[in-house]
Amino acid sequence: MKALTFKRYGKSPEIGFADAPRPAPKLDELLVQVHAAGLNPIDNVIPQGTFKPVLHFQLPATLGSDLAGVVVEVGSRVTRFKPGDAVFASLFDLGNGSLAEFAVVPESAAALKPSYLDFVQAALVPMVALTSWQPFTTFRSTAAAPPRRPRLTGAGGAAADTSRRCGPGRPCCHRWSCPPAGVHGYRLPAASPPRHRSAR
Repeated sequence: MKALTFKRYGKSPEIGFADAPRPAPKLDELLVQVHAAGLNPIDNVIPQGTFKPVLHFQLPATLGSDLAGVVVEVGSRVTRFKPGDAVFASLFDLGNGSLAEFAVVPESAAALKPSYLDFVQAALVPMVALTSWQPFTTFRSTAAAPPRRPRLTGAGGAAADTSRRCGPGRPCCHRWSCPPAGVHGYRLPAASPPRHRSAR
């Protein structure tokens, strides 16, 4: 199969298409034929070696974190998916990438693709949605602590916009801030009136 790989970390990571063996799923994994892959800013930074201490790849490594495609094979312990299912997933921090004809995906990292999204749209969702959801799951209130409201700093990108869209009515999402209009190319989305730029 063809895959977009990098061979080393640093300023010259030798990124290019290469022939790679088709992966075989483990007992709890799916083999997915990739129809679309989503790219995120971190995918451009990984080959530079910035995250080498925390993200472990065996080089040469396949680039990309997000994908959407069709299940072609499942491991014997997989219970939620079957061949033919359309899925989307994030492979971030799993040691393999999505920019390939096929990818292995742990069952726990995949979800059925909603029918109202095509493959390209679905491949754009995982990293953005997971990043947006983290404030809601990280800052849960407990009996010992009152509700907390995280500030979404730099709320000018897709993840912050998604957080704002799923946040209204939630006690933990009432504050965010954006750089002034025009700084670093940020623009406030139309759905976010200017009064929300640093509002509570």
